[in-house]
Amino acid sequence: MLKEGFYSPDDPEKIKTEVSAFLQENPAVKGIAVMISTGYLISDALREIGRTDVCVGGYDVTEGNARCVRENTLTFVIDQHPVRQGFSGVEALLHYLMYGRLEEEHKSSSPVDVVFKENIDTFHII
Repeated sequence: MLKEGFYSPDDPEKIKTEVSAFLQENPAVKGIAVMISTGYLISDALREIGRTDVCVGGYDVTEGNARCVRENTLTFVIDQHPVRQGFSGVEALLHYLMYGRLEEEHKSSSPVDVVFKENIDTFHII
C-alpha cells in the first residue's frame, strides 16, 4: 500500500489526524516507511495517538530522527552519507570539467548504513 503525503513540522495536529485516519481505514498496517528525512514526525504522531504497535523506518540521521531512534519510536533510519554524496558529486564534476572524462571510481555509488538504537551514537547527526 502506498500513501503519499507532505507533513510540516509546523502542524503536528494535522499529522496526528491524518495518520490516525489512515490507520483506522487500514487496520492491518503494522509498518510505515517514510521516504524522506521526517520519519520523526510520523513517530511522534503515532506515540501521541497511542499506536506503539506500528513500526516506522525512515531516512537520514537528523536530530529528530536520532531522538526517535533513541526513544525506540523510530525503529531504524537509513544513513545515506549526504556529506560523502555531495563531496563525491562535486569531485566527479570537477574531474570531468578538468580532464574531460569520468573515472571509474567516480561512477560508484555511496554506501548506506542501517542505523538502530544500538548504533545511533556512532553516526554523525545532520
